[in-house]
Amino acid sequence: MTDAELGRRVGVTRERVRQIRDRKGVAPYAETKAKEIEEQLQNLGLVGTIADAKIANFADLPLHSVQAFRKRHRIEAAHSKRQIDWDNIQWEGKSDGEISKLTGISQVIVGRRRREAGIPVQSKSGPGKCLRKGIDWGDHPLGEIPDVELALKMGVSSSTVYTARTRRGIPSSRERRKAKK
Repeated sequence: MTDAELGRRVGVTRERVRQIRDRKGVAPYAETKAKEIEEQLQNLGLVGTIADAKIANFADLPLHSVQAFRKRHRIEAAHSKRQIDWDNIQWEGKSDGEISKLTGISQVIVGRRRREAGIPVQSKSGPGKCLRKGIDWGDHPLGEIPDVELALKMGVSSSTVYTARTRRGIPSSRERRKAKK
């Protein structure tokens, strides 16, 4: 029982219950409850063999308690979803989105696996082109005119032009003018 619950029962404040508990050397409710959960999960021996949510439901425990126990003991999570053979995926010429649709795995996970394997990003636009707009930045005067002006001419946002210019290490038109003086 928490200090607040006990205080309501006997008609004193939560703080007064804490003072008396401390004076008598009684551990707080949260510590005793955490120890009970820890013992219960150790006795079950299911953590890492089935999904955390199933264990939490079965043992009538909060999900975060099961997850914290698993992480504290460095136990790998059990995956109830289908396993993918990442070695047999044809990465060449396919974007993360296309592979995501083929496998049924989220695009974030596909991207993470691609980066872990050292496979470069594939774009429908081709190498060196903007993924969303299909822009070949080599044909545009990046850094020669202000980003805002170029963005208006191209029909894209100025942040798109800024990002393309800075990723290529091209200084802004203002920086170029200052360097000439």
